Amino acid sequence: MSARRKPLWRWEPLWYIVLFALVFATSAFQVTGPSAVFVIVLIVTVVVAVAILVSIVVGTARGRRNPDASGNLSSVDGLHLIQTAPTDAPPVAVADTKRHQSAIDAAAAFGGSQLSAVIVPGSTRWMGIRYRVSVQLVADERVFLAGYLPVESDAHWNDLLQPLRSRGAYLQVPATVLGTRRPYSVELDLSGAVTAVDIANAQSASS
Repeated sequence: MSARRKPLWRWEPLWYIVLFALVFATSAFQVTGPSAVFVIVLIVTVVVAVAILVSIVVGTARGRRNPDASGNLSSVDGLHLIQTAPTDAPPVAVADTKRHQSAIDAAAAFGGSQLSAVIVPGSTRWMGIRYRVSVQLVADERVFLAGYLPVESDAHWNDLLQPLRSRGAYLQVPATVLGTRRPYSVELDLSGAVTAVDIANAQSASS
């Protein structure tokens, strides 16, 4: 399964592209177009500009949440973490670690190579068009974004973990940082994840 796409209207660059096109159209109609059309386009341009400004303000407010609108954690304080124990099952390699080498380096410096990771569904990157499942290393009570689960499994994990996120609960799994210097890679033990989620869902349904 492939990762799900955001609705186009939630893609961050879209409204900036629309605003640029409207500004260009406003300039063109101001010079050559009918005055009525110019006024209409100008009003639409102002409305879009105000909407973008409001979205920035709202986004800033949402950014103070934990996790924020993009699914990044500021800390693990106040989160209900569902922990899984390590096993001998084959690990899963974290994707996009090349983009997050500084964060992985810091996590290893604070906590060593054997860490845990909180898995956050519904995460996004700036200008990203897909919903991803982020992997956030926890070391010495600090949180570091290490990358994402492989894109081909994103839809599965999003479907599995979103009900937990809606209740403020997140999966915490064993993680290993590989390498003693950059480039690092990260592996996760997800073998107990499905069972842990099923137990958490059953407990929630019975309470």
